[in-house]
Order: sequence, then structure tokens, then C-alpha cells
Amino acid sequence: MLTVARIKATAISSKIGQYRIEADSFIWDRSKENFKKLDSISEKTIYVSEKTGKEITNKDLIPDEGSLLGIQQVIQQSILDHAKELEKIIDAVLTIDRISYESKMTYTPDELTIDLPKNTTETTKVTLKYRDIAPFIDTDLVSQESIKDALPALDENKKYVALTFDDGPNNSSTLDLLNILKTNNVKATFFMLGQMVDQNPDVAKQVHDEGHEVACHLYSHPQLNTLSTDELQSEMNKANKANKAIFKATGVLPRNIRPPYGAIDKKSAETIGMPIIQWNIDSLDWKTRNPEAINNVVKQNVFNGAIILIHDIHHESVKAVPGLITMLKNEGYEFVTIDQLLSGKQKPLHQYFGMNDERLVD
Repeated sequence: MLTVARIKATAISSKIGQYRIEADSFIWDRSKENFKKLDSISEKTIYVSEKTGKEITNKDLIPDEGSLLGIQQVIQQSILDHAKELEKIIDAVLTIDRISYESKMTYTPDELTIDLPKNTTETTKVTLKYRDIAPFIDTDLVSQESIKDALPALDENKKYVALTFDDGPNNSSTLDLLNILKTNNVKATFFMLGQMVDQNPDVAKQVHDEGHEVACHLYSHPQLNTLSTDELQSEMNKANKANKAIFKATGVLPRNIRPPYGAIDKKSAETIGMPIIQWNIDSLDWKTRNPEAINNVVKQNVFNGAIILIHDIHHESVKAVPGLITMLKNEGYEFVTIDQLLSGKQKPLHQYFGMNDERLVD
């Protein structure tokens, strides 16, 4: 018997090469005096980075710990999206062990399959489309078709602001605010306290149903950077409780979090494992409780890409919003959610003060 082996090399792109060992087996046919092909086999395909000349690794594809945590969030939402009995697994999803660079990941240029740590969700592995994890990977190492339109950018010729509302929802001023936003065709981002969502799940659902972004503000407004390790872990358990409340009310896990008082440090950011959304214009509504003063602060400080902090639990703050919207529209601004402002590129261990102000938490 004769075996002929060869290495088949294919260029997937200028950055990715595909290599596969193929072999054909032949046997001599005496009657015909030639070789007769018996079978063919091929080994596992190996994908190589043209930059390094080596097989693409998890670390090549996923460049840093923040990106791993970002993919963790996508995994959690994916499990929930495919679950039949959400109530039974939501706690397990929120507390599932995190993936790491040592996790088994099966790479192809079109998708990534990850074996999950042992858990009680009955999900052992997930296959992720690159368009869903585009902010967290080296996009040069995947098929460009697989990330087409994955990161829609805002029009560079327009001006944008993001209105963000903290500490709700309640069944009074938050509802008034929703009516104002609907009347003016404005979308905003609501950083919700878990305890308020538990008290007002229907309002939280309405926020989401009307096209606004829902995000987490923890459960009971703690100042994270003052806590001991044990206290921090306790608050993180409460953060899971807040995310659970938001999920039960709206059907989605919050992607973003705003720590109360904007207080965050590296230890807290690592424990939270979510993108940190700060602000660069504090309306001081919590201090002045005066619609005119609120609008003056914003008018004097607004710029393209600003994140504006307001609190929907104060009636005076909500009363300021119609005038605020009119003023900003007159100055040529369009209103977007946080995800839209940041083009969906935000990731854990980073904090965002505006469209062009990203900082690593240290």
C-alpha cells in the first residue's frame, strides 16, 4: 500500500492562512498494473496568523481581560436567549464561572465555539457569531463577512448627546418622563436601581418596551470604592440581584453599569465585570432641584459626544427635560442611547465619560 500526504494551504485573507494535512491511500492493482485509490483522509484544519506564522490562539483572537469579560456577558445573554425555562436558570446564568484564556475555544474564521465551565444551566458550550462579539476580538483574524455591519458608527457630520437618568424607576416621575420622551421622539438610557425595579417592574418594562436602553445602577446605591473585599463581594451578589430584577422585568440583561457616585476602582471593576458608564456633564439636578438651573448647566457645558447625568426620581428634574430637549435640538444635537453613542464598542474594565473619552479603570 502506498500513502501520499500533502499539506493544503489556503489564504483566507491577508491575515489568516488555512492549513490541512490530506492523505490518499493506494494499493497496487496487479491485473491493471496501476495503483487503485483506496481512501482519502484529512486532519483537523489549522488556522495560522500570517503575522506570527503560528496557529491562532485564544490570546491572539481576544486581546485582553476586558474583552474576555465582554464575551462573558454575550455568553450569558445567549444562554438566556435559548433557554426554555428562564426562571429556573437565571441565577445560574448570573453566577456562572467566567471563561479564561485556558478555556477550550474552537476557532474558525466564521464563528467561535467555547466550552463552558461546569454549571447548572445545562449548557455545556456556546457558538458565537463574530458580529456579536466584534468589540472584543481582533477583527483582522476573522472573516470580514462575519462582522459586516457589526459596529455601526454614528454620522461624523452630526452632533450627538446621550441623556442618562439614574435612581429609578418609580411609578410617578419616571412615567412623566417617559411621556415627555415619547412626545419628543427621544431615546435615553436609564440606570436602574434593583430595589426600584423590584418595586416597579411594570415601569421598567415600559422603559424597555418604548425603545430606551436599560442599564444597572446596582441594587441599593452603595459607594463601591469604600468597601472591604467581603463587603464588595456582598454588593456584587446584590448587583446580580439587580440584574436579575431588570431581566425579569424587561427580558434583557443590562450590558452597562453606572456605579453610584461614579465611584469605582480596579478591584470593583474586576468584580463587576461590566463596562462602566460615567458622565461628563452633571446637571446638578440633585442639588438645585430647579428646572431653569438644570438647563443652564447643560447649556453652558454641552458638546458633541456628551453624556448628561439627570435623576428621574426628582419631579423638578423631569420638569426640566422638555426645555432641555428643545434647547439641544435647536443647537443641532441628536439624542442617542449609550450603546449608540459608543457604537457598541464599550467593554469591562474600562470607563466611559463621553463618546471620545474612554479610560482604563486603575
